[in-house]
This record gives sequence, structure tokens and C-alpha cells, in this order.
Amino acid sequence: MTNLLADVSTEKLTDLSLDELLNIPVTSYSRYAQESKRVPASVDVITAAEIATMGYQSIDEVLSSVIGIYKTDSHAWFGSLNYGVRGNYSVGYFSEMVLLIDGMDQKSLGASGIPLERIGVPIESIKRIEVIRGPMSVTYGNMAFLGAINIITFDEIEPKNEKVSVTASQHSHRVTWTINDHSDAFSYKATVSLKNKNGPSVPFSDLMSDTSILSAIGLSPQDELATHHRSNFFQLVFTTPTTKFLLKHLNAKNSVVDAIPGVGNGSIAENTSNAGRIERRFDINKSWHSTLQLDFLDYAYHLDEEFLFADYYSNNHSKNRTQRLNLDFVYSPSSDLKVINGISWARGDYFAIDDYPQDGLINWEYDLDEDYSLSYFGIYSNVFYNINNDWEFTGGIRLERNGYYDLVLNYDRTVDDPNNQEIIPVDNTDLVVLPRFSMTHYIDQKNLIKFIYGSGSKEASVGENLNTSNSLESERIRSVELIYEHSSTNFYFRSSIFRNELYDLISGRFDFVNNTWLIDFDNIGKITTNGVELGIRYQPNQDFLIQADFAYYDAQNKTPFYKDIALGFSPDYMLKIKSSFKTSDFSSLGLYIESMDSTESQWIPDTTQATPTEQVALGSRYGLKAKSYTLVNLNWRLTFQEESALSMNLAVKNLFNETIYNPTSINRIFDKGIVKEQQELFIGAEYNFQ
Repeated sequence: MTNLLADVSTEKLTDLSLDELLNIPVTSYSRYAQESKRVPASVDVITAAEIATMGYQSIDEVLSSVIGIYKTDSHAWFGSLNYGVRGNYSVGYFSEMVLLIDGMDQKSLGASGIPLERIGVPIESIKRIEVIRGPMSVTYGNMAFLGAINIITFDEIEPKNEKVSVTASQHSHRVTWTINDHSDAFSYKATVSLKNKNGPSVPFSDLMSDTSILSAIGLSPQDELATHHRSNFFQLVFTTPTTKFLLKHLNAKNSVVDAIPGVGNGSIAENTSNAGRIERRFDINKSWHSTLQLDFLDYAYHLDEEFLFADYYSNNHSKNRTQRLNLDFVYSPSSDLKVINGISWARGDYFAIDDYPQDGLINWEYDLDEDYSLSYFGIYSNVFYNINNDWEFTGGIRLERNGYYDLVLNYDRTVDDPNNQEIIPVDNTDLVVLPRFSMTHYIDQKNLIKFIYGSGSKEASVGENLNTSNSLESERIRSVELIYEHSSTNFYFRSSIFRNELYDLISGRFDFVNNTWLIDFDNIGKITTNGVELGIRYQPNQDFLIQADFAYYDAQNKTPFYKDIALGFSPDYMLKIKSSFKTSDFSSLGLYIESMDSTESQWIPDTTQATPTEQVALGSRYGLKAKSYTLVNLNWRLTFQEESALSMNLAVKNLFNETIYNPTSINRIFDKGIVKEQQELFIGAEYNFQ
């Protein structure tokens, strides 16, 4: 078989055979390369070839094409770009899966998830994206709740190259430059990208049932919501045979809508992210080796709001700093046995200010007591054992605990008075045990069955512990999954049946009464999901490839008082079809079709009622139900020379200009929903200098 890690960067998806596509090595399950069919989970790999052929324009577009994942965006404060996974959705940051860049976890310690606006990796620099569905906490700890996403931008074997990509549409433009080289002594890759994008331009009357509030800030129902995004990105990866260095910087500014539309320049959220990794491999002997990873994350967020009047001032600011260490010891005495033991350690700091002086609302700050920091410690073991030619066992366990800390809340940061402070002890130090195991049975060369049991956890964030009367525990999940796979020369079929039980979920209520936010959280949530996922890949010849995935989810809210309330952001079914056709030696056509079930918005209790039962029963939806839809995207890619020096693509998003909404998740004022996809025409060109 050819070197697949090199071939996945090919220009045309149809250049790879179906067998090659199904056996691309996956590194995200154990941090070490495995054939995808040997990974005991539901796995999808999106290659650079697929990205080019299908005309994906961003990471969020790639992730939206994966079965089981669906996107929402309220264009609100940081973290409003989000995904639901297999029937489950958490408002705010994306927190259902661990998100890695070249294997490095992007979540700050103490945060409730990952603001996707801080990722910023340009689509042109991606080699492949690995998506694993199912709890992955044994490998990655308390964020890999429903799986793992690994965005891989670099392979040491990648040949010398330099390229420039330019893409523009009626709403956006971006420029990306990459250069890389490879030798026996070292390899490197540098990426620089600039991006400018305008969001949906939609009349307020299409988003709001009650437009009376607009006149107070000089707007009319016919005026349009206008948002924009500007970012600059830099990344450098440098490797030697034993050591790897990674450095990433992103600065992104997003116009957002916080409660009501902005005036003047609008409300601007600025995200600045710096990340780095040093990785070193130690070869002890033929059977033992060790890998040490040292990571740092530095993240700052600032929201400059302008609403009610143009010179309105607010100061909403937060900072996170995290340092991580991961040390693996790998024992592999034979091709049939591999044991990976390791330790994980992390520490971090957190600081935030919320300042709204004009309305006399809140003017507080909160951070950690100077004697404490956020901390985490875990030990884990993964065992991979080929029992014989027909059976393979994988088992793992992680023991983890979070450190104690005191959270200091200053109700009026302009006054140095202990009476204005509250010390909130956060004691989530209970030991959490997370097992996972699987059995794979190879029926014959074409058919196999995987049985998987997994568990996972998700830590309570600093913000959630700020608004509770007792320390919150980690959220938990138990999962059972049965996967059947059939593969032949030109056809592949996969079916998955699973049951997820999510419990100790952090459930809260939000209300704004008499200029005061009423917020309270507790570990009372419970959700069960029974799901079926079906997928086929068919390649009758080297010129044509079609992939179709269908999923059905029965997600039930088992939280006390909510048992008769349907979950929000939880579609029952979805269908995603990808097709690529090689129209000539130098051109290809990519077609993407997505059909999604209707989706409810979040249920909000009526806090004016006396009892929890009445509060929930007499509550209401955050907004209207989003209708089902079908989205069609088309991409034509042209390569002018056989050696692929110059290529162009023409992509049309939302080909039939269907109006597509997702329910609002944060901005209740937009009760009709948020426009998800507008029609957009992209023209791109890429030139390879080598």
C-alpha cells in the first residue's frame, strides 16, 4: 500500500482508492497511529483531498459535514458558535468533545468549553481532521465527553513546498501562505493567514417577533443585522527525529449581538489566543519508549459593547492561562500487544471582570485566591491486545481528580472593602474513575463487529461554580455501542447502534429581575439517547465516489421536572451525502447535500412561580422551532497543470438559496431563530511554488 499520510494531501479525492481512504492511519484514539478499522469507535477522517474536492471553506463547515454533529450560531458573545453531538447540546462554549490541534488540547483549565472562535486554523493548512464519536476520557481526561476532534496540520514526511491561497466571495475574503520543508535532520511548516468575513445580512423583522425595542436605539424592522469577523493567524511547527515544537497565535475580532442589537460600531468581541507545545520522544529499548508533552495556553477575551447609545461603555474581560504535562510510557513487546501508561497534570489561572456602570447593573470581578490555582491530575492505562486473528481486545482506565480552590468574588471592584467580597470554596476533589473497553471480532476479511463500553466526564467551570450554593461535581456519561462494518473493493457499509446515559449534568436557570441576574446551577440533569447511525461509501470506478450517512436519535430529558419537555437543539434525524466526480484529468466536481430535522429551542422555566414543578411546567421556549431543511453545496475544482502548480475552485453554498434557521441559543430577542446558511459564491486560487 502507498504511504497514505503523504497521499491524503493529494489534490483530488478520487486519486485515492476506497481501500486507501478507509485505512488512513488514525492517531487520535491512543495518540499513536492505528488503522482506522482497528480503532474501537465510530471514526471519520476528512482528508485534505476531501476538503479541496468538496470546497469546504472553514473548519466549522468541515465539522458540520460529519454525521452526528450539527452547528448553531447566535452571533452572540464568545462561544456562541457551537455544535450538538449525537442528540446532546450544551449552551455556550463547545464542550461535547475535546478539540485538538496537532494533538494538543485547546481547552483552558476552568473554562466550560472551547470558544471555537479561538481556533482559527485556515482550511488550506489542514492535512486531515480525525473525528471520533464516543467517550474518550480515558485518553484525554475530563473534556472528551462525547468524543475527540483532532485538526492535523503537519506531517513530518510532507515534501518541500510553498503555496499561496486566495479565496473571495461576496461576503468574505482570506489569504493563506504556507511553507514547509523536510529532511532527515529536521522538518518545519509555517502558516500565516488573514481572514475577513461578513455574517448574514438579515432584516430584524425576519429574526424578531417583537421589533418595538428597535426604535429606542434608532433602528427599524427593515434594518439588517450585520456582523463581521476579522482574524489573523500564525503557526510554526518544527521537528527533529526526537523533538517537536509547536507555536500558534490567533487574534480574532467578531461583531456580536449581546441582548439587543448594537449601534455605532456595534459590540466587538476580541479573542487572543497563544499556544505552544514541546514534545520529546525517548526510545528506551526495542520494547519501551516514552513521550513527554509540555503545553501552554494563554487566552484573553474582551467585549467592548455599544448598545442603547453609541458611546455606551462596558468592560467584559477574562483571562485564562493553563500549563499541561502529559507523560506516556509505551510497552510493545510484540505486534500483538501494546500497553500505554501515562500521567496527566495541569495547572491554571482564571480572572474575569463584568462591568456595566451606566445602568447600575454589575461591576464585579472574580478570580482565584492568591494561595490557590486551578489544578488537575490523572493517571491512565490503555491496553491493546490481539488475542488471535479473529479477536482483538482494548481496555483502559483513568483515575482523575481536580484540585481545591477558593474563588474570590468582588461585588464592586471600585471599592477596596472586604465587605464587598465573597469567598466561594470549590471542592470538587472526589476521585473519578473512568473505564473503557471494547472487543472487536473479525468475522472474515470483509466483515467485523465492535462492541464498546465507554465512560467520560466533564469538569464544572469556574463560572458555573461561581453561581451555585455548593461545589459542583463533574458531569458524567456511560455509553454502550455496537458497530458493524463491511468493506469490499468498491463498497463500504457501517452501522452503529448506541445508548448514551448522561447524568450529573449541570443544569441551571437564568433570569433577570430588578436589574439583578438570578443564576443557579446544580448537578441534577440527566439525558438518555438511543441512536442509530448508518453509512455507505461506494466507488464504482476511480472517477466517482459517493458517501451517504443517515442518523436517527431518540434523546430524552430525564431531569427532574423536565421529563415531559422535549430537548432543545436535538434533531431526531439527519442525512448527509457527499459525492465527488472526476470530470477530467484536471478537474473534479464535489456535491454536498444535508437534510436536517426540525429543532426546538431551549426550554426556560418561569421563575415567578412558587415551586420547581410549576416553574418548569409554566415555562416557555427561548424561541421558535426551526423548520427542517435541505442544504445543497456545489464545488468545481480545476488544476491547470499535471504537477498541480496552479489550481482554482468555484464553490456555491446553499445552491437553491433556501432560508435556513437554527434556534437561538443565547439571544432571546431573536426568537424567530438565526439564519444559518446564506447563499454564497466563492472563487479561490492556489499556487504551489515547488
